Amino acid sequence: MSSLSAAVADIVAQDKPFAFFGHSVGALLAFEVARDLRRREAAVPFHLFVSGATAPHLCPDRPPRFHLQREQLLEEIRKLGGTPEDVLENSELLDLVLPTIRADFALFDTYTYHYEEPFDFPVTALAGDNDWEVDGLDTLQWDIHTRQSFRHHQFVGSHFFLHERSDDLRALIAREIERTAPGRLGTKRGFEAVEA
Repeated sequence: MSSLSAAVADIVAQDKPFAFFGHSVGALLAFEVARDLRRREAAVPFHLFVSGATAPHLCPDRPPRFHLQREQLLEEIRKLGGTPEDVLENSELLDLVLPTIRADFALFDTYTYHYEEPFDFPVTALAGDNDWEVDGLDTLQWDIHTRQSFRHHQFVGSHFFLHERSDDLRALIAREIERTAPGRLGTKRGFEAVEA
């Protein structure tokens, strides 16, 4: 994770304000890239959106899966949902996508959290109410990683609620960006939990 986050931080555009959105292991990556940028004293995102992800200080929260045999790994992928059964039954296609999926699991399974000061920009955590992978209570604990406002939104759906509720998700992100865009950031820390 540290190598990947450093590589992403190297290419983040610094010429205009930006926000980060990450889903699942991508949320941990966005979190670590933001911390890497802060350590470099570079521009940081004005808002971090984390979706379908356990708070970093609680990770990893399950036995490793990246080393599982093919059939066991396929069973884990089926539990997550979001991958069409046609793909899971196509041996040639699986040969192409399994290395990437295994790499995603490896990023999460080998992640090590190290304490740093909370961010000085807002964090919004997003979760599906029927997510087999992530406990909704664990997404609430992202609140300790910001000194600014924290909001939690729960959507009807599975781990891949972002596909199931994409219109609602885009609208929510647009509202949050409008609310927290540079020049509008407040200094009062607040907490709001909203069910969508």
